Amino acid sequence: MEEVQLPPAVVSFQDSKYGARTASLTPPSQRIAMKVRLHESFDMYYEGDSRGLITKWQAFDSATNLLGMTKHPNDDGLLMLPVKALQFKEDDDSVLLVTYNNDETVTLYVKSRVSIMTESGQSVASGATVTEPPIVKITGFVVGEGVTYEYKIENSKQSSDWTPLSSPYEIPITSDGTSTIYVKAEGGLTKGDGITTVSLTYIKLICQLTLGSYKQTIEIGEMQTIPVTIAPSDATNKTLQWISSNPDVATVVNGTVTAVQPGTVEITVEATDGSNAAAKATITVIDPFVPLKEIHFQQEVLL
Repeated sequence: MEEVQLPPAVVSFQDSKYGARTASLTPPSQRIAMKVRLHESFDMYYEGDSRGLITKWQAFDSATNLLGMTKHPNDDGLLMLPVKALQFKEDDDSVLLVTYNNDETVTLYVKSRVSIMTESGQSVASGATVTEPPIVKITGFVVGEGVTYEYKIENSKQSSDWTPLSSPYEIPITSDGTSTIYVKAEGGLTKGDGITTVSLTYIKLICQLTLGSYKQTIEIGEMQTIPVTIAPSDATNKTLQWISSNPDVATVVNGTVTAVQPGTVEITVEATDGSNAAAKATITVIDPFVPLKEIHFQQEVLL
């Protein structure tokens, strides 16, 4: 608390001549300025005052430097009441708990709260493996004025330097594999280096298999390779499985079809990454040789 004035004091005493006596002491007119202080380190600390505001300071040998502050009105839930206590959350020191003189506690972030979201809107934990395109986004912002954000990605295919991050504060992860994402806050009441780290492994599934041009009718013994296009082209697992509906009519190995005997067969190609992507080709096998049953001559044959 600050701007507190001492109450009047009444002193009771025993006078040797007049017996029991009382005397009133008038307090000084000056008000006492008291604040709640919470140390982050030996030279960094937070203060809460009677207005319900929080500031961050750095102490030097001969001076102190104001690093960040809050204001009224604000979107952080700060009340216009004297601050009674400041403490970091026991199991998460990136959270600052502010308790007011009415015993109400407000939760503030001094490091970014970062979440991983899939394309369908599902939230997943850091370190998870996902098969939908993921987005990393800030869901809890650092308290205080003038906070800025940057991010950096470490991935064998998508590494980046520190890059400014602004609204809507989303980082799309476009490359498959394991990524580590760093989000750094600066300014306001940011604690320490202000870096929040999450990681994920993205398995990029095959979305579609498209067959190219092929012969729908082939002869016994003939071979042809059916071309197939994989989308996306940078899918993590491009291994395909080829299946013949009737190997007695035609066999298939890695997309190469060999005609065995007359009939119709369905050739299916499937992804093996669990995406269920597939494509089918219908091929008819014919015998190029027509058996000779009889011969007719148009003119008389002389023997």
